[in-house]
Amino acid sequence: MQPGINCLETVKFLKEEKIRPALADKKEVKDMFYEMEELPVEIIRSVEPTKGQLFATTGVTRCPRNKRCYRIKRIGGENFAIEGDSGSLVYLIYEGEKIPFAYVCMVIPESNKVVYYCRSMGHSIKQLIKTHMPGSSMKPCLEKCSKTTFE
Repeated sequence: MQPGINCLETVKFLKEEKIRPALADKKEVKDMFYEMEELPVEIIRSVEPTKGQLFATTGVTRCPRNKRCYRIKRIGGENFAIEGDSGSLVYLIYEGEKIPFAYVCMVIPESNKVVYYCRSMGHSIKQLIKTHMPGSSMKPCLEKCSKTTFE
């Protein structure tokens, strides 16, 4: 997304792109992954989206935080993510639907290939809510802006 874009503009953009407002949780992603084995994914960028392929639902690094990451490989010779894409929304394409589920974290070379690690957006938002608003029943989604959101 462009720097300076506000919440209302983001929600409008997501609707125009027909991206589902409900975030996929880890279980939903795993179910789709086991059915398809490799899922096409795209990253939202300020330029054209780039394509990748989800090929693992867990990380394999020594850092425990990375074990919760999805692993994505690039398609063809094009990079899936580039410097400055950290935090960008990643959605998977399943049965013609664009389903948001993760955000870009890092790139780690593995056995002569480049692997992109992406964290679960739903899990991260739930952890933020749990830490900063204990007891809240708030559910993460991408279709509304609260009154406290900068507009």
